[in-house]
Amino acid sequence: MIGRRTFVASALAAGTAVGTAGCLGDDDGGDDDGGDDDGGNDGAATADHPALDTPAEPPRLGPPIEEAEGIVVAFDDPSCSSCATFAAETFPQLRDGPVEAGRVTYLARAVPWVEPAWSRLAINALYAVHEAEPSAFWQLKSRFYEEQSGLDEGSIREWIATEAESLPVEPESVLTAVDEGRYDDRIEATESTAEDSEVSVVPSFVLFEGGEYVTQVVGPQPYDVFEGALDL
Repeated sequence: MIGRRTFVASALAAGTAVGTAGCLGDDDGGDDDGGDDDGGNDGAATADHPALDTPAEPPRLGPPIEEAEGIVVAFDDPSCSSCATFAAETFPQLRDGPVEAGRVTYLARAVPWVEPAWSRLAINALYAVHEAEPSAFWQLKSRFYEEQSGLDEGSIREWIATEAESLPVEPESVLTAVDEGRYDDRIEATESTAEDSEVSVVPSFVLFEGGEYVTQVVGPQPYDVFEGALDL
């Protein structure tokens, strides 16, 4: 049997993305087998890669990108079941390990990728919370994943209002952002960035090491895939 690290090393050497099942976009509304693709940007310098092209700094954990050994740019959706799997099983290991140690920067690039239609409302709420209190962004993001199976377009606004009451933010300001679509331009810009980065499935993760693009990881991969790709 080929070990996970050997598989990752082989994929990187071949210039392919590492992939498993993830959530497809609205047109398909299902799960993809993830397969390998060419990643689209092999060899691109960090500063030139579209995954880092953003009009506003995305929510970040870890050091500034110029100080990090590695960078993980995460494209995900609050309504994506595969994203919820990653959030529960892999993200805590990244956050509590190399991110907390100051070695890796984790950037969140949320996109309304799959049905149901409440993703855009949720992302507006997340950005509003982030502007008020960055740490609360991660709390609310986690709650979306924990509760997503019980959420729909009819219940999402009331749910956001209830959750906002428990966060160090002004709930009415968050709801106003949701109702106005205050961050729709930022969301659309991130959708364009995802397209330019050749993201076809969420979650997808664009990885950089030492200022250079490494690969794109597709689907809710286990921690050792990131460990191997970033040489952690």
